[in-house]
Amino acid sequence: MNWMRIGAAGAAAWLVLPTVALAEIDAAALSSLRLSQPEPHGPLEREPYDDEIVYDIVPKHSEYYFRVSGLAVEQLEDGVTIPGGSDVDFDLGGGVSVGFGYRFPGLPLSVEIEYAFRYVDVDESTSGGDGDISLHTFAVNGLFDYPDLIGPVGVYAGIGIGATIQSFSFVSSGGAGAAGIDTGGFYWQATGGLTVSVHPQAQLFGGVRWSDAGTMEDSSVRVRAEMLSYELGVRFFF
Repeated sequence: MNWMRIGAAGAAAWLVLPTVALAEIDAAALSSLRLSQPEPHGPLEREPYDDEIVYDIVPKHSEYYFRVSGLAVEQLEDGVTIPGGSDVDFDLGGGVSVGFGYRFPGLPLSVEIEYAFRYVDVDESTSGGDGDISLHTFAVNGLFDYPDLIGPVGVYAGIGIGATIQSFSFVSSGGAGAAGIDTGGFYWQATGGLTVSVHPQAQLFGGVRWSDAGTMEDSSVRVRAEMLSYELGVRFFF
């Protein structure tokens, strides 16, 4: 009987010992793998979850930037009357805007300096003829600038103040009426729109600008340069 018990114990040992040895090897290998993993240094180094969308094209730090945009310009005041009794209405015009700015660190705020050129042509007048309004504007803008509202899509809104050099000219087809004003003055605007980040250093943007460059007038004509501009452009960070 004793020899049977000894045999059974030996067989059990032969079955248990390999299992224990394998468990110890697996534990040692797992420990080695854990030790070989680099320690994380921040939330950006973790792997994304399976159902998580990670947008890595949105600029996260304050940076200097340059932007440029094209403008479609609408003169808000029509029906201007000039000498000779001619009423003047304006067509949709165009323009360009360029700016250089800076985004503040840790804040959704930007400041920029801007130059813009706008023009609108005469659409029609009661006496026929040709003319236009043109503006050169120089402004300092303050913007609420939030680039990652929904993934790479952001918003911006702001106001600006500055100075303008502007002119209005018109000559009727029969020569009965003519007007010409060259002047300058105070200028201000409000703007808002959407941005789409397409690269860590580039954004597309589109929006609307309302601007008021004051009134151009002389003894015979009065024109207010109040305009609505629709813009589309690109902003580069560096």
